[in-house]
Amino acid sequence: MIEQSFKSAAFSEDFTYVIDACSNKIKTDDRRVVFIWPLTNNSTPFVKSIHEKKGWRIRLCKPYTHEILHNVKKLSSGRECLSFNFLAGIYYTDIMENYDKDDILVYWGIEQEGPCQCGAWPDVWKVLTERLGISNAIYSVNLTLKNNYLGQGMMFGRQVLSAIILGDLFDEAECTLRCLALNKEEALKIFNKEMMKVVSNFHKGILAIERSLKEWANNIRKIPLKATVEETPKILIFGGGVLPFIKEPINEYCYQQGVIPKIVEFHEFLLTIFSEYARRYGFKRGYDNLDQHLDWGSLIMSLFNSQLNLRELKLAMSSRLTLDLANFLNHRFRKALQGSGLLFDKHVSLASLLKDGHQFINPNIFNEADIPVGKYLKTMQTGVFDGLVHVAVFTCQNSINAQAVIRALAHRYDIPFVGLELEGPWLSTNHHRLLENVTVQARRLREANNAV
Repeated sequence: MIEQSFKSAAFSEDFTYVIDACSNKIKTDDRRVVFIWPLTNNSTPFVKSIHEKKGWRIRLCKPYTHEILHNVKKLSSGRECLSFNFLAGIYYTDIMENYDKDDILVYWGIEQEGPCQCGAWPDVWKVLTERLGISNAIYSVNLTLKNNYLGQGMMFGRQVLSAIILGDLFDEAECTLRCLALNKEEALKIFNKEMMKVVSNFHKGILAIERSLKEWANNIRKIPLKATVEETPKILIFGGGVLPFIKEPINEYCYQQGVIPKIVEFHEFLLTIFSEYARRYGFKRGYDNLDQHLDWGSLIMSLFNSQLNLRELKLAMSSRLTLDLANFLNHRFRKALQGSGLLFDKHVSLASLLKDGHQFINPNIFNEADIPVGKYLKTMQTGVFDGLVHVAVFTCQNSINAQAVIRALAHRYDIPFVGLELEGPWLSTNHHRLLENVTVQARRLREANNAV
């Protein structure tokens, strides 16, 4: 139990400054304040540039290792939600290696109201704060509509959303390059060098970003490949928000088998959380299906309701607008990058994924089980992939529920599918056998389709 005398740092009510453990008001661009970013994908350079543009200090976490999960056992049992264990392990490792008593640490993370386990994380962080004895640290900070994008307004939120969408697209291209490049080491050097040119134009507006993306695509297209993307088997690896932490062993196995892996976009998971404002608002008004939750006409008509809660309506409208903005950015950025020849997937809106998923999972339980189900069904329609791997985590009930539904649906289709239950970023002998099964079948299917 937290002692009454223990006081930790926190954001002000409007999130425009930090209040340290001694109740001093500190601006977010003060040199004492350090933001720590936990992701290690291709969104990182863009997010770093956003922080630097605002004059914020930022520290990037190291690549994920087994040591992170070992370290978290010094704070908890290690049997909690795997995403929580990774974040707590990242925070603990960073503190042990980089802590300075004069710093105020702000750790990026995830925030959700529930019923997912992460709804209880804020209470857990309070307990861990006392256990660590570090009072000037704020854990699992996230951009939300309620905190007005951490007090920075919608334009800041748009920048971060753009960064994460670009990171997802570059991740897709990088996976293709790692699988097909004749000289992988040289290809990745060119890839990163050219991507940093895009980063340098990131703050010049969407037209400048598109121009730099097209230049990136033209330069990357010159990299020699050992096979075309069209003739190479492709596998979608999908699941929940934990995938960024545990994807690498699966990716490496696919590269070895000559199969292009595509990790489901991380921004889909974040948009699921953002969509909840509109969905919860619709449910509160008596609507029980997604079409009503996300219908602009329904939201606008709420303005004429005598019992209107204006704050809730504004959050719901902002939530819906965020989904439309994400679709807009996805289409523009993917189109600009298409010339590279490395991108092959088709964008599907989050609303479409939710609607398909809700054929089998009630939309009003507000967890992420519906997204993998919708992703599976939409992937069957697009015909892009030759195999699918759904990753569930034993300590995540949502992913286990989705796994059960998808396994039942898999009997209806001819596309190879396998479901994996993982406990961390490692594969057992049985996992290798299951992956071998789906990659071999995917290769056969691609060869058959190529022959037509």
